[in-house]
Amino acid sequence: MPLRSGRSMKKFTKLHFVFTVFMLLLLIPASIYAHIRSDNPTSDIIFMLGWIIQSAAWAAVLYQLGMPGSWQSLFKGWKRFLITLLIPLIILPTFGAGLQGWLLCFVAVVIAEFHFRGARWRAALSALIPWIYLTFSLQIMLAWNADIVSVRHFNLYDTFFQHLDWTLFHISVQHLALSVPGLYLPAEAIYYAMPGAMGAAMLFLCLAGDREAAWDFAGSIAVAYYISLILFFMFPAKGPYTLGPKHLPAYLLTASVQHALESNARTLYHHSAWTASAYGYFISFPSMHIVQPLLAGWYLRRWKRVSGLVFVYCALLVASILILEWHYVVDLVGGILVAIVAAWLAPISLGRVFRSTRPRAIEAESAQPLGN
Repeated sequence: MPLRSGRSMKKFTKLHFVFTVFMLLLLIPASIYAHIRSDNPTSDIIFMLGWIIQSAAWAAVLYQLGMPGSWQSLFKGWKRFLITLLIPLIILPTFGAGLQGWLLCFVAVVIAEFHFRGARWRAALSALIPWIYLTFSLQIMLAWNADIVSVRHFNLYDTFFQHLDWTLFHISVQHLALSVPGLYLPAEAIYYAMPGAMGAAMLFLCLAGDREAAWDFAGSIAVAYYISLILFFMFPAKGPYTLGPKHLPAYLLTASVQHALESNARTLYHHSAWTASAYGYFISFPSMHIVQPLLAGWYLRRWKRVSGLVFVYCALLVASILILEWHYVVDLVGGILVAIVAAWLAPISLGRVFRSTRPRAIEAESAQPLGN
């Protein structure tokens, strides 16, 4: 029992927990200074449920492609086959035959397959705890994001990053977006699928029995966000879509989201009295949208084919991010560097930090036998 307790406590001595507590404590005076009341929108629960559904679908696809043969359990016996056929007949009349209905059908089939395969529900449910921790960290990040935007104009460095793109890479994101209008819809599908990669990694790690790695994965994402907040405070930029005329057609979800984000950022910057935090993520540099699937691919590296598929998705995601004018190329390079730092930094324990900073003379003295 003491050994198990020690192992569980070890998770709470990691640097990412320290950073989260530190950011939470500093958030209170920062919000007072910025005159912002942080609220907890009721949509958080709905968002998390959608995130879990998307993650289950991601995990199933990665499992099938990375470890073929997982669906065979659905067809062992007529009862299982009949249940599989009944799923769309029950769900589609209720939720419609659109994307939402078919996604729910797919997730229901995934759950059935998982059950028939000898479900490890306890291991799957254990993923919820680091998931909740990550969600809590994201709420802290969003509150800080609003505080920063209220005191620093959100696109002070957009022109600078645009110039860097052209100087270093000879690329204009705006011109790229204008040249491929036929790719807008596929780019959106790829872009908004990203959260599923994070959740799928969490499920894979917990189902494999490595809950500590799941915690480290969640902590790495949290630390990456905290680093991005510091960089955003130093170099505030919102993205290429804030410069010049709007290029994306109005029927795209991205067009309305970008308009709302820009409007919310301006509202926060110009407010003079206490106000509720305008919802939104306003950070361009570094690109956290590429950081998160990169970290997912890294933590899934024991399953080489699965990890490879995630990295292929990252390559498609890079193109989608640029086509939709979310980020500069420099933001993506910065995101890669932040992912490397976060993957190295977050899992470090406090004991290791203290040991590495302990004076050598004291270590040598303490190593001497007692009585000398």
